[in-house]
Amino acid sequence: VREGGGGMIHAKESYARLHGSRRGTSRSSGWIRWFLLAGLSTFFVVSLTLLSILQDVRVDVHPALKPKEGRSSESTMSGADEMPKTTTHSCSSNTDVLCGKDKIIDILKTSHIDIASIDNETWSKVPHWSQITALYGDKPRILGLETCSAFRESLAPSLRKIGPAGLFNTGTNLLSQLLQSNCKMPNKYSGIQWQVPWGKHAPPFFRDSNWTADGHERVVTEQVLPVVAIREPYEWMNSICHNNYVLRWPHRNRCPNLIHSNGTLVQVYNQYYHGKVRQYHDSLAHFWNDWNGQYTNTTSFPRLLLRHKDLVFFPKETTQLVCGCAGGEVVSDKDFTYVLAAAKGNRKGAKPFDGLVGNWIKYGVEFDLSVLNQKDVKLASNILDTTIMEPFGYHVRLPP
Repeated sequence: VREGGGGMIHAKESYARLHGSRRGTSRSSGWIRWFLLAGLSTFFVVSLTLLSILQDVRVDVHPALKPKEGRSSESTMSGADEMPKTTTHSCSSNTDVLCGKDKIIDILKTSHIDIASIDNETWSKVPHWSQITALYGDKPRILGLETCSAFRESLAPSLRKIGPAGLFNTGTNLLSQLLQSNCKMPNKYSGIQWQVPWGKHAPPFFRDSNWTADGHERVVTEQVLPVVAIREPYEWMNSICHNNYVLRWPHRNRCPNLIHSNGTLVQVYNQYYHGKVRQYHDSLAHFWNDWNGQYTNTTSFPRLLLRHKDLVFFPKETTQLVCGCAGGEVVSDKDFTYVLAAAKGNRKGAKPFDGLVGNWIKYGVEFDLSVLNQKDVKLASNILDTTIMEPFGYHVRLPP
């Protein structure tokens, strides 16, 4: 017994009170368990009902955005298995913005770009593949492939090198990036050069001279296969008017400004080796002839010439031909790296695919001659060398 406030409480009474309290607690716990079980049951029933409803809801996803059967999204993003070379997109209607754009869709998917991140307005500007092949054909046009075996046979594999070259604004940076990322030469340290040793923007007139590009003083000229990018002359003249680099001629108010008002030609000069050397030409159109003609007409050394558009629309095929010519090996299709951003660097706020998609939009249509002075266009038709143009599918054009 214990002593309470007003007297003695027997052990029997205390025991009864104690166990009565425990029975009350037990009954309370039972009710709690019952409510928990009931709540869980209700949750599962509601969840199953919602799942059943969601299965019947049709999500309108563009067919090109849907994952392919039998391939998880994880394996697709990691490149675990090789993507097909060509994805045939089923055109759902005449207004389908992805219709006829299978090749660029494949390139973007291979590069792990979510094509849904590109808005419909942009997609509507991307040309159909049929439009591109109508302009440029369905494969690269490369001049000089017959000289490849002579180059390989003249050098041990470890000595062979590739060096990009070309006029300003012809895609030499894009060419360099494609080769450096995807062409594996026997000499992995120097097999892919940033440029030919006499300078990528210098004509081969300087190949056998004492002039060399910075950092290439010890490169043996004969060990380098020049790969020259060439651009359609009217389009190139317009481009060089906007960014003339070290090429000098009056053109502020007129492009390309080939002739003075008195009927004489507007002479241009280009500067090489930090302005130490100048070469003069009768006009901008003559400069295009003179520079490219030195490469197209030479038979004294192996070289390749390719179109600027081959780098834009046939990057993998072009890289394979160039790399194989020098005895290199191109990475597998799933490991091929496309240049998505602008080759010369993106503007602030640009998206990672802007360079590739922007080039397809820009160059997927024939160049508009109306942006050039029409008298100059007419004169250029008499100046431009068709023997240089024709192998690349270029032709003389007259004012509209």
